[in-house]
Amino acid sequence: MLWLDPEEVTLTTPGGVIALAGVTAVAVDRRTTRSAIEWSDDGPHVVFADAAEQRTTIRVVRRIDVGETGIASQVAPGLAATLSVRVAPARSDVGGRSVTSEVVVLSAEHDLSAKSGIEQTIVMVAVSSDGGMDPITEVEL
Repeated sequence: MLWLDPEEVTLTTPGGVIALAGVTAVAVDRRTTRSAIEWSDDGPHVVFADAAEQRTTIRVVRRIDVGETGIASQVAPGLAATLSVRVAPARSDVGGRSVTSEVVVLSAEHDLSAKSGIEQTIVMVAVSSDGGMDPITEVEL
């Protein structure tokens, strides 16, 4: 899943809400961390495959204004929060979606370039409530 220029992105922690301004992209990547793959004696092709363990990683990319203070230091590895992303094809709620997930921040890195200014990439792992439920909840507005 990929959302470009979402309307609103927040991290809700026990200490309050962190509004992430200037978000240009939110990407959800899913990858297996342990797979089960089996072959038979009848030929060279796989006859069974399963993704026994999965990891859902969320990347938030945003531009930081020069005068911004506070947010960069609040978002640090180990921060547990509820990520909320609101997206819509236009500036109305028609066709919009609200996406939420419990997350833990793995990294918050910055890149400085003359072309794009200061860019922050926050990488989070999505946490399932029980291990069986999808950690991403998506609701139409």
